[in-house]
Amino acid sequence: MVGTHKGGFQGIAATGKKVKFSGSNIYRFEDGKIAEAWQLYDVAGFLRQTGALTT
Repeated sequence: MVGTHKGGFQGIAATGKKVKFSGSNIYRFEDGKIAEAWQLYDVAGFLRQTGALTT
């Protein structure tokens, strides 16, 4: 994803900075329907780009 941090996120006020991060979605199907879903996103990378995480 690519965008501009314009709104609050997990208590972090908008910074106006351009951010870019990636993620994955994994689905398990049962009888042709989604039975479970998992999402994994690089939140630490996002936080570093906004300045909320410095290490």
